[in-house]
This record gives sequence, C-alpha cells and structure tokens, in this order.
Amino acid sequence: NAMFAKRQGNVENGKRVMAASLKGDAQCLKCHTINGAGGKIGPDLSLVGVKASRENLIESLLQPSKAIADQFLTHQVELKNGQQISGLLMEQRADGVTLRDANGKDYVIAKKDIESMTKATKSIMPEDIIAALTEDELIDLVEYMLTLKK
Repeated sequence: NAMFAKRQGNVENGKRVMAASLKGDAQCLKCHTINGAGGKIGPDLSLVGVKASRENLIESLLQPSKAIADQFLTHQVELKNGQQISGLLMEQRADGVTLRDANGKDYVIAKKDIESMTKATKSIMPEDIIAALTEDELIDLVEYMLTLKK
C-alpha cells in the first residue's frame, strides 16, 4: 500500500479506465455515480477527491469491506418461503423494507413475509473487483478520483 501511495498516476488515463468500467470487468460505474452518470448502489464519487486521500482510495479499492459507511452495509433478508435477498437497505417502513441488490434492482418486501433480517460485514463491492485492472490502471484510476471535487 505504501508503495502505491507514493506513485503518481496519469489523470487522463485514469478517466479512460473509469469510463471503460461501464462495460469492462472492473464495473466501477455499474454501482457508482460520477457527475450524474453511473449506478446508484455504492457511494456517489463526484466529490470523492475532496475528502479522500490517495491512501484511503487505494485501501477502499483493495479492501472494500474494511470500512463501510452505515448506509452501504449489506442486509440479508430471509423470507418465510426460504428465499434469501441481500442488498442495501433503501427504506425501512412499519410494513416492510426496500432492498437494492448489487444489480440495482429494488425489492419491496412486506414485513409479514420476513423471517429474519441481518446486517452483513462484507461490502456489497466484491473484494476482487479490481483484479481486472493492472497496477498502472489502478494508480491512474486513483489519480483521476483525486481530481473529482465538483
């Protein structure tokens, strides 16, 4: 990690890596939004460069489950019929809940159908998601993310 943190990346190349992630294996934009484009599953990255350091970003990419904000904790619901649904808790009401799965699909689940609901300790972001990127692409991606401030 410390080794990564010292390296400067190429912002333009990082931007290309991010754009390519819409169709490629890294899939950043399947779940994350940047300036209005992308998915609504993980945190919006439009301002990620304001708060995050290079070290934070690298750690979040390499170990997504290490620090998860509460609203991005995965919830596992077991239905009385034995079916299991896991996703982000979008809404909790007196009569049930709405979960959003990793594909961005929302499930409205009635309280009467729920057997149990637990919080997972793993991020909805797969641990090996960045295996699709080379080390250089990762460095460039982080460099680009550090410029996201408006």
